[in-house]
Amino acid sequence: MPRRKKGTTWQTWILIGAIAFVLATAGALLGGAVGYWWLVVKNPGPHIDREYIRAAITPETSVYFADGSTKLGTFFSQDHRSYVLYDRIPQVLIDSILAAEDATFYQHGGINYWALTRAMVANLLAGRVVQGGSTITMQTAENLFQRERPANRWLAKVEEYLNTFRLEYHFTKQDILEFYLNQFHVSGNGRGAGIAAQFFFSKPLADLDLVEAAFIACSLKGPFRYTPFLHRDKETKERVAARAEERKDYVINNLFRLGKITAQQRDKALAAAIPFRMGEFRFQSNVILDQVREELEGEEFSALLEASGINNITTAGLSIVTTIEKELQATALYAMRKHLSQLDIRLNGLRALQGDQSSDVPSAGPFEQWSFHQGTVKTVEAGKDPKRHKILVEFQGRSGTIDEVGLHETLASAFLHEDQGWPKDTVERRIKALQALKPGTPVLVSVRELRPEKDPNRSGEDQTSLILDLEQLPRVEGGFLVLDHGRILAMVGGFQNRDFNRALDSFRQVGSVFKPVLMYAALQLGWHPLDRVDNLRKIYTYAGSYYFPRPDHQPTATEMSLAWVNAYSENLASIELLYHLCDLLGEHQFLDLVEKVGLAPRPNEGAGDYTRRIRDHGIVLDNSALLSLRFEKIQAEVQLDKVFGERSPEHLRRLRSLRYGEGFERQRNVVLQELTDRIGQLRTARDRKVAAELEDDLEERYRRLELLDLSFVRLEASRTTLLETMTFLAELRQRGEGMTEDDTSLAELVEGMLLGDERSRLDTALAAFRKDPDTQELLFFKPEFRLDREAVPKAPGLADEHPTKRYAKALAVPLAELLGLAGKASPPEAVLLEGLLPLELVEELSEGLEKAKAELPGNLVYQPRVLHGLRDFRVLVGLRYLRFMLERMGVRSRIEEVLSFPLGSNALSLEEVALIYETMAHGLVYQDKGNRLALVEKVCFPPPAGGAAAIACDPDREPIYQRIPFERRLTDPSLPPMLLSLLRKVFEVGTARDYKRRAAFQVEDGRIELPLFGKTGTTNDYTNALFAGYQPYFQGTTPHLSVRDLYTVVAYTGYDDNTRMRRGGYRVTGSNGAAPPWVHFARLVGELHHYRDRITRDQQDDVTMSDKHTSEFAMDYGEAMIDFVPVDCRTGLPENDAKSRDCEGCARGERCPESGEGCACVEVLMDRDNWHRLVDFFTE
Repeated sequence: MPRRKKGTTWQTWILIGAIAFVLATAGALLGGAVGYWWLVVKNPGPHIDREYIRAAITPETSVYFADGSTKLGTFFSQDHRSYVLYDRIPQVLIDSILAAEDATFYQHGGINYWALTRAMVANLLAGRVVQGGSTITMQTAENLFQRERPANRWLAKVEEYLNTFRLEYHFTKQDILEFYLNQFHVSGNGRGAGIAAQFFFSKPLADLDLVEAAFIACSLKGPFRYTPFLHRDKETKERVAARAEERKDYVINNLFRLGKITAQQRDKALAAAIPFRMGEFRFQSNVILDQVREELEGEEFSALLEASGINNITTAGLSIVTTIEKELQATALYAMRKHLSQLDIRLNGLRALQGDQSSDVPSAGPFEQWSFHQGTVKTVEAGKDPKRHKILVEFQGRSGTIDEVGLHETLASAFLHEDQGWPKDTVERRIKALQALKPGTPVLVSVRELRPEKDPNRSGEDQTSLILDLEQLPRVEGGFLVLDHGRILAMVGGFQNRDFNRALDSFRQVGSVFKPVLMYAALQLGWHPLDRVDNLRKIYTYAGSYYFPRPDHQPTATEMSLAWVNAYSENLASIELLYHLCDLLGEHQFLDLVEKVGLAPRPNEGAGDYTRRIRDHGIVLDNSALLSLRFEKIQAEVQLDKVFGERSPEHLRRLRSLRYGEGFERQRNVVLQELTDRIGQLRTARDRKVAAELEDDLEERYRRLELLDLSFVRLEASRTTLLETMTFLAELRQRGEGMTEDDTSLAELVEGMLLGDERSRLDTALAAFRKDPDTQELLFFKPEFRLDREAVPKAPGLADEHPTKRYAKALAVPLAELLGLAGKASPPEAVLLEGLLPLELVEELSEGLEKAKAELPGNLVYQPRVLHGLRDFRVLVGLRYLRFMLERMGVRSRIEEVLSFPLGSNALSLEEVALIYETMAHGLVYQDKGNRLALVEKVCFPPPAGGAAAIACDPDREPIYQRIPFERRLTDPSLPPMLLSLLRKVFEVGTARDYKRRAAFQVEDGRIELPLFGKTGTTNDYTNALFAGYQPYFQGTTPHLSVRDLYTVVAYTGYDDNTRMRRGGYRVTGSNGAAPPWVHFARLVGELHHYRDRITRDQQDDVTMSDKHTSEFAMDYGEAMIDFVPVDCRTGLPENDAKSRDCEGCARGERCPESGEGCACVEVLMDRDNWHRLVDFFTE
């Protein structure tokens, strides 16, 4: 048998494998060594160079306008860094950095493999990134060489590791730390450790202590997340401060663990708070760049950028495209600067620039139309012909001319200041003012026009001549915002437009700009623009408090339509509307609203808990409170019945102002004490201004006492006394009847037979009756009430305001006449109780109230159905709905639920006002998270070097972020057009009527006006002036404007320290303080976008046919059906049929004449009957 061939043993295979492994390992090591030598040592690339890295530390992340090609600015440039060498960096900061970021920095060769492995395991177990393992060298390589990274993610990671090895090989550890500490972002355009020390603690880098160094170390990757003073609201500041302390403590503990500090140093540092002290560093920036930076450092963007491998966008050399439109931004900035300059002259007088103000002058760069510059007066021509007045101004290497046009407004403003509101403009005054501007005087000017002309000294070559306006560096400031469908198109944060952004960060009371918010809510709750609202002084009681609103101008009517209330900015009618906001809702609708705003019982909330929650709002449920609302209904019925009678208008006015009056006597005592205190202050006042303010306040206190007299409880007591007095007089008459032939003899007989108490009682009765000398009306005054009035102290010089004036001026009534009245079957119905209301009216009210008392529920339980009968609860629900509505519009500021809400007592930012108006324009919100305004449109990689330089983004790479337009409907689509019709009246008949023609375009036979929509806002003390509204724009080639295409534009002016804006008789209001730049912007936008070219032949024909030679651009209201209704020009209420026939031009929407008399036609988008049936609460 042949022998078997022996096979390969397993030992052989092991040997072969071992040899192969050794060879492969040797090959890998050799390959790695060769690769390391070639890619790291021999050919690291041009970027591994000290100068290259020094330049790369501050790459420009460019910010662009919305066109994606015009640069708006950059976050960094060479001028904005403060490069610090390693030997100038304090050791405490180096130790803190290493403790926070890389404790084994000096032990590893660039990569900490153990840390990477640990982080990978932790992340896998957590299912997300919870830990990082990168070293300081790796972070430096990643941040320095963003542009060199391949697009492929894995190749980019390999390149990052190679760069890490290259840094470790070619530079020392100290060099790498130097690079690292000079490249991190701090704020604005500042970066690096030197800037951080100055910005966070206002001190040099060398002076940092342990706590300060630990904070800088822990905030490297996101200073915005850990710096309280970079945030706006208190709650966020506190949360950020706590987060900073936590991170600081982490670094301190690490330092102790590494043996860098002692236990005593650790304990002291842990107990110490971070001593923030915001400093300044020189940088060129503006509020738009600051806001872009803040938006990108927010949590949402940070996570998105980190997912793309970008730890710090400001050092990544990316492109950011904003929503800002270049032309609109330039227009808004010029309109605001121009107005602030002139407003400041009116308030503070004309003054030259001071030497130390040169840094405050806006840096305009080249001479362009609308740019501002500092120059020096060279010559002044101030002859007798004002048309030849001009000033030659010199700049560095150039000159320009302030012509007569450029002087006119400035000098007029200066004269207004000097004359305290009533300027007298004469040639002599102009000459004197110009002569005060001596050669060499520094002045601020704006470029109105660049006028081409021939230069004879340059062989006829063309050049431009600078035509200038004289301006002033203002102390008064302001803000301006332009939005369109959730995008910020223009933003002005102040005259300099840098550092402090008044458009976003200044929170101020907004005045009557809030009235349209009330109107918007009223429209949702069933009110119609032509509904009637009282415009009278009344007392409003709510939750135990008393509110006495005052008008800021003399009302033209005691009742108005909603449209006119908004147009004329009527304070009294606005409060009346708020007070009755929920009155048109049926009971089921009201209960649905209570549920929506969170005032219904909550799930599992007991009756006791609900009762306490409602009572915490000051809502008290008792019979008196229920009777108060029932009294209002009875009062309305009586009023309606008497309107068609022959009652005195004054009696009807008092009836409308009458209140139930429970508790008025207590409030009367409060007013009396206030009155007494102010009279004492007036007697000792030495300053005329203070004395005048006290006199005004005293007049108001006397007026409040009169309003407190308009109390049913008080009149009912007076009626009871009158009836008792008439019974007494009737008894006296009965005693003498048959003994005399006439009332005169009877009176003599009665007077002779009375003694003691009866005589005293008769004297009291005689004193109680009086007769008005003008109307001959019989008046009755309850003795106790008359004595109360006589006890009111008299203020010096204000005798006519004293509440006893009605009694003092009235005539005594003979006893004979009173006995004659006592002989009748019933008391005289026409007698005026307390000189205010006829007895018959008070009796009707009393009878109705007695019936209402019998219908009161026996069991008073705090439930919405019962609370529906309380005025206080209805007011609370209305106020809560207003807050509910504003919060869904994007308002983040605290909204106080107070009766002064329509007058703008709440403080908001201009951004929040813009959000409100933007939502009301279309009934939509445009951002899913908080309805925040959008500013960043796109974040992308720039084109490669040598590529297309005219665009911001590389077309071959996907953008890192692209804004996705978002819309969410909040209200019925029919609401916004109705609100627009209200806001249009402000320009047609209301507080902005003088400005409509300023936005008009001249044609051959007249002018064509731009439809504008807006509302003025003024605070009571003239500290803030606002204007908010809409300006339509043409979309594409359409020949008409549309309510779908509106710029939301808001503006405000005011001092940063809330100084009053007044000078003598000149007071800054919304109409003269904020409307001018708003309208100026509208006019300039119309010129920029060539609105004149859109004027149709029909519109020019309308101008020719119109008596006023005025027409208007056509306005498309979409699907809304427009109807023209004749209204009274004084009240805005619908005219009766007789007057309607005399109101011509209804089809054209004829406007009210300048006199304000007569009638006109206004557009409404739905008739009242149908509108009252539409109740549309905000959707969730």
